[in-house]
Amino acid sequence: MSDFKVGDAVYGILPTGWFAEYAIASAGDLARKPFNLDFVQAAALPLGALTAWQALFDLAKLSDGQRLLITNSSGGVGSLAVQLAKTIGAHVTAMGSAPNEAYIRGLGADEFIDYRQQRFEDVAHDMDAVFDTVGGETFDRAFLTLKRAAFCHCGGSQKKSKALWSRFSTRIRQRQSSICRVGYVGSDGSTPLGGVRRSDPASSKRLAFDVYRRSSTISLH
Repeated sequence: MSDFKVGDAVYGILPTGWFAEYAIASAGDLARKPFNLDFVQAAALPLGALTAWQALFDLAKLSDGQRLLITNSSGGVGSLAVQLAKTIGAHVTAMGSAPNEAYIRGLGADEFIDYRQQRFEDVAHDMDAVFDTVGGETFDRAFLTLKRAAFCHCGGSQKKSKALWSRFSTRIRQRQSSICRVGYVGSDGSTPLGGVRRSDPASSKRLAFDVYRRSSTISLH
């Protein structure tokens, strides 16, 4: 964007130096601050929202009508993932605890699963994608909800990703009818495992502008 003027309230994400009191940024890395967020809220938005954006759209290629399971939908990243997925018409099944059900449904979730009362893999079926930010046993069980040629994403560090990749390979051998691809987004935005699609470097700009256009509907926990 080139129509910024002095005094405009903007937000964005920088590769380095963003904890400074003053920082220089390219205009293309910024967008106008959503009118319904203050500066503190806006500063908290890009990293969590970009994590969700990269997983859902750059990696999983989520599209209108597809079925998505989010394992931690009341957290900072999961709550944004619910909203972003709904903007493109996906059907969202969201996991959480009972006290957060009203909040999660208010974000737009189509279905809610109380993970304390039932095993989510007994309820969720035929998912096109799973966005898992919990990991561990939840990651393993998430494969049981996927349909053929589906996509499972689990965020985490490179060290954790390699360990999960080993479990993923075992899971695929056990369930040969499922053909899944796994993507990991590290804290630096990278996907460290060989052969996995890398996130689009332009996604942060698309995210900023998309959130700005939809600023009347974005909610922060």
